[in-house]
Amino acid sequence: MIALQFDLSALDLPIVLKARAPVPELTAPDGLRDDVRAIVSRAWEDRTRSEYVGTMIVRRFHGLLVDLNAPMDLQELALAMQLQEQQHAIFCWEAARVLGSKGDLGFELRELQQARSPGPLDRQLVDMILATYCIGEVVALRLLQHSIKQLPDSPYRDILRRILKDEVLHGRFGPVLLRQIREGTAPKWIKPPDDAWLATQARSHIAAMRTRDVVEPDEAALFSDPEAAEQLKACGIPPSDRFKEVYFDALDKDVPEALAAAGL
Repeated sequence: MIALQFDLSALDLPIVLKARAPVPELTAPDGLRDDVRAIVSRAWEDRTRSEYVGTMIVRRFHGLLVDLNAPMDLQELALAMQLQEQQHAIFCWEAARVLGSKGDLGFELRELQQARSPGPLDRQLVDMILATYCIGEVVALRLLQHSIKQLPDSPYRDILRRILKDEVLHGRFGPVLLRQIREGTAPKWIKPPDDAWLATQARSHIAAMRTRDVVEPDEAALFSDPEAAEQLKACGIPPSDRFKEVYFDALDKDVPEALAAAGL
């Protein structure tokens, strides 16, 4: 386990500030209960962790594209997405900080390293496109769209809306790219795997996602309290019961549609 800080530097040169996405100005809602504060700060910490790990995932994606001499626009796309994930992490951390997060965030070292496997690079890249951009990000996009619809207007909802503008790209380009790889669309820069291998990998990734803990039990329990439920939503946390339903619905419907769009 490694602890990371999400502070900002004192480099306040105008040219630097112009290049950096502005951090949203947030305040904690008035009268926020202590038990709610603990839940919402942890939830935004979890979002920060997820977005920062996402930065490392896209970093690996870009590295594989470079090593395989992928078309330049794909390499540029990966760099753009990496910056977006970095910015999302900063936004989420600001929400966590304002809502009461005090310390560093812990990460498993393997999450940050995103080490390559011993297998061929082309297989690693295709599996990454399949797992991350045809399955994982497809589910994440659906959850984000759902969350925004369930929440009242607030600066915290605005953060999710800002993230959504970028995540539409992350959740939709994968099936198109995978189809082009499978069909050998010019320019041919990577050897396509056979569909049987892709189907096996897809089933494995989907099965793994079905085992995840989608919602923390104490968060779900707090939504049974009407006052707490309103405070949770005001801080950008959607109702837990429906959130979990949408997660599995995305696995059952959105992911198969994405895989079909890839030709699988």
